[in-house]
Amino acid sequence: MTENIFAQALEEPYHDYWHQLGKFVDRFASIERSMQSILRRLAGVSDPIGAAVFSGVKVDAASSIINRICDATGQDELKARLKPALDQLGVINNVRNNILHWGASRDSNSGEFIVSNAYWAASADRLREYRVTPIDLQAMIVDLHRIGLLLAREEFTEEELLKSRIAQRVFAEVQAGAWHYKSPQQQPPKTARQPQAPKRQRQRDASQRSH
Repeated sequence: MTENIFAQALEEPYHDYWHQLGKFVDRFASIERSMQSILRRLAGVSDPIGAAVFSGVKVDAASSIINRICDATGQDELKARLKPALDQLGVINNVRNNILHWGASRDSNSGEFIVSNAYWAASADRLREYRVTPIDLQAMIVDLHRIGLLLAREEFTEEELLKSRIAQRVFAEVQAGAWHYKSPQQQPPKTARQPQAPKRQRQRDASQRSH
């Protein structure tokens, strides 16, 4: 009850942000499962062995292992097919980790949600900060659907894919087109201002250069 009262007291865009974030997390979890499935298949192990060996392997590590297996087995064509999906998944995975571990706070002036590691950054050059909106989350959800279909092509047989109405309708469209989500522009690290020379010293230096 307390949570409902608290949620109702917050104005938009909190509700929309939370709604899109929930859908995003759910979709990402399905991609994690697909990555595990492909990893096990390429490694040639059963599900019980795969669960024992690859338990805890996260998306970035799974992508790296998949690429290394492709290199070791000479599956260059498969690696090339997976590259667009794995590259975009890497971008989204980085944003996902930052949102979930750093959290997002709303800027009272712009109303935008800011994702920042300011609380954890040990120095100014390690500061990372960017904006994320419900529209950004929607864009990542759309991309994750597309990534899921690209992974499904390697996870399932063609016969299994053809049984899916969704796959029949959109699979051809998935082959081409731009990704919806673009990597965020992070604010550059804050650097200390260089101290200026005293006024008299600057004038003396300028006088010497003129002679």
